Amino acid sequence: AARSVAESRSGAAGPGPVHLNLPFREPLLGDAAAGGRLTPGRAEGAPWHTVVAGGRPPEEEWLRARVAAGPLRPASRGLIVAGAGCGEPGPILAMAELLGWPVLADPRSGLRRPAPGVIGAADGILRSDRFAGAHLPDCIVRLGERWVSKVVNGFVSRAVSLGAHSVVVDPAGRWSDPEREVVELVRADPTRFAREVARRVAEGDRRPEGDGLAPWVAEWQQAEDRAQEAMDRLLGGLRGEVALTEPSLARHLYHRLPEPSTLVVSSSMPVRDLESFAGPRDRPPRVLSNRGANGIDGVVSTALGVALAGPGPTVALVGDLAFLHDVSALVGPGGADVDLTVVVADNRGGGIFSFLDPASMLDPGTFDTLFATPQAPDPASVAAGFGWPVDDVGPDAGMAGLNEALARRVGAGSRSVIRVQLPGRAANVARHHDVTAAIVDAVNRPDG
Repeated sequence: AARSVAESRSGAAGPGPVHLNLPFREPLLGDAAAGGRLTPGRAEGAPWHTVVAGGRPPEEEWLRARVAAGPLRPASRGLIVAGAGCGEPGPILAMAELLGWPVLADPRSGLRRPAPGVIGAADGILRSDRFAGAHLPDCIVRLGERWVSKVVNGFVSRAVSLGAHSVVVDPAGRWSDPEREVVELVRADPTRFAREVARRVAEGDRRPEGDGLAPWVAEWQQAEDRAQEAMDRLLGGLRGEVALTEPSLARHLYHRLPEPSTLVVSSSMPVRDLESFAGPRDRPPRVLSNRGANGIDGVVSTALGVALAGPGPTVALVGDLAFLHDVSALVGPGGADVDLTVVVADNRGGGIFSFLDPASMLDPGTFDTLFATPQAPDPASVAAGFGWPVDDVGPDAGMAGLNEALARRVGAGSRSVIRVQLPGRAANVARHHDVTAAIVDAVNRPDG
């Protein structure tokens, strides 16, 4: 057990799932303590095994060469792309400020905060060909996991193909580079990397002090402000008067959760909606997802494990198919409870496929059968059948109905389900297009 934990956190292939094969002798019965005492644990609950790997800062000579006149020099056209596991927010934001670089902040990074130069609406902003074409960086530093957004990843790839210097920082040295475009892989803890780069920049010639942001980051900030204004108008933040759609649900939930709390986001549309539409907030919730591990399988089980570990309430945002894929997770022992609220975004099928070519190439019946795969069981009835308290937010309840359910369930110290009935999948596609078009229009608006 101890080794499996150590391997999952710092194995040769980097942190990740560990598969265990445990052989048992027949007759599969017995006393664990028969024939002697159980092996005692370490004193004071210390771990049985400790693995020392990664975490070292970048070499001083490498830093000096890159910061003085190289790709990490201040006031150059650089960009930091931050995802899950990118490190501590403080040092990364300090490094970005000293360099005069914007930070594209995935909500899983913990960096999507109202700080100058932090860009949360990158997916929408970079859909503007005018802005993207005029703001190709000379250097890109990637910290943590990749964004889910094809738009953001495509922008990074285009910049590299045109000569941008790309650096990936990873403590385990994982070569997370499916496009094979990374110029330098730095095996270092991202937080220590940020501190060391900031130290070198502070010791050298910094960008000239001015009354505001450097022009490069100021242009990104203006686009971010305009994009967030467009989303506020169409999706709202904490306001309750906007319609309940998949984009507004993701944006609202991110803003509404109390401090501290954890948001577990399912793969497929929920993680994409959160990435695209969640706005900046002070002390944001911790955001976790199973990206790259198992698709939509086991999301409720993951959320249960997260809730057991705390701290604060845990909320899971899942689609109806992901919820039904892991329905056995609703079975729990009597007398044991966790502070978990599962919000089911119910659009009656796999909504992500409505964004792909088969939706327009196949007749509706064939498309539903082969791709959308709507299920007969009703998620609210299924949850109630397993004894979970359920709030069913219907299409007429709107955001006010969701707020009432969240106030009643989140932080109540027990398991619960909020099923949110959403417009159909075609309407969801149209709403996404409306919002992203509004962002592009706002970004392209002439100054003044």
